[in-house]
This record gives sequence, structure tokens and C-alpha cells, in this order.
Amino acid sequence: MLVGEDEDAASRPAIAFAEKDVRGLRPAKEAMHTGINVLLEKNGLTADEIDQVIIARAAGTYLLFRPHHSCPVRGWTSCATSPNRLS
Repeated sequence: MLVGEDEDAASRPAIAFAEKDVRGLRPAKEAMHTGINVLLEKNGLTADEIDQVIIARAAGTYLLFRPHHSCPVRGWTSCATSPNRLS
């Protein structure tokens, strides 16, 4: 599976995932999905009210999830992720 095939793909390398990589990511995706659903429920929000989700980690890096028509926040199935650096 390749990630990164879009209009800007020529300016950056594609990311390749093997089947074992996908199996390893699945539990993390499910944990994020559950955590987001709990936060939505506790705050009386719906997934349609969320514009983006930023997951921060050490050293100022983060993943940015932006929902679009084929990727509602509640599903995450086809979400593109962008590794970025917090400034």
C-alpha cells in the first residue's frame, strides 16, 4: 500500500506499508478512534463538528488528520496523515 499519492506527491517520497505494518497500525488506529469517540461523547459533540484532529508527540512533531467527504472523522478509514512539526 502506498500513501502520499496526490497532487503534491512529486515533491515528496511516497510511503510504502507492508501487510505487517498495516497489522501493527490497526490497534493504534482503533485506540485513537475510541478515544476520539469518548471525547466527543463527553463534550456533547458529533464527528461532523470536528474540522481536524492533531495528535502531538515528543520533539514537537505531530500528525494532522483532516476529514473530507471520503473520510469522516468517525471512520478514519481513508484519512491522509501529514507528519508535521509544531513551530
